[in-house]
Amino acid sequence: MADPLIGKKLGDYVIQELLGKGGMARVYKGYDERLQRYAAVKVIDSE
Repeated sequence: MADPLIGKKLGDYVIQELLGKGGMARVYKGYDERLQRYAAVKVIDSE
């Protein structure tokens, strides 16, 4: 199953790939187009 956030813009970041996941959150590699750099983006699960 493809991750629905890959390729989407979340705030200032374009989500590029899933780096890891745990019981409560997922961490993605995101790219900030304005600052032209990569960052880890943590997304808390709603459940």
